Amino acid sequence: ALVKRLKAKIGTEIIQNVLDEGYSVSHTFLKSSEFLVEELENTNNKLETIQETLAIDETTGLLSRSTMNKIFLLEVQKQLQTKNDISFLLIKIDFFTSVNHNHGYDAGDYLLEEISKIVKNNLRSADYGWRWSGYSYLTLLNNTNSDTAKAIALRIKNQIAEKKYTNIGNKTV
Repeated sequence: ALVKRLKAKIGTEIIQNVLDEGYSVSHTFLKSSEFLVEELENTNNKLETIQETLAIDETTGLLSRSTMNKIFLLEVQKQLQTKNDISFLLIKIDFFTSVNHNHGYDAGDYLLEEISKIVKNNLRSADYGWRWSGYSYLTLLNNTNSDTAKAIALRIKNQIAEKKYTNIGNKTV
């Protein structure tokens, strides 16, 4: 709608300006306004792509925290209406700061990436996972009671503990 309004406005202003100056409207002028409209449409598409990209945390590939409030509200409302269970897991990486200090920030990013893969692999299509803070993750588990949530949390914890992380000297976390 914005592009259509701009197209109409740009075309009208060009025609009016040209008529005020005593010139005739040329095909080139109209082509220029079509070009401007096309550029605005391309810019709008790029902005939409950027917005979608911002929804994903670059390092972990999980949802970014900026999406959390909206999804939380929608999912909690849905669960209240259906009376289904909903569970949340907060997962924190112990000793993460020492990884950054002792092995560098690239090693810290590697650790975040590897752990986020484990978290993602344990989520179902109806679940959500976010990077909560620098070294914490938050999951929303739909249709999941507390016993099942505890089992999922334990499974994630064990998978994280069993994995050898090569960029930090094959240590476990």
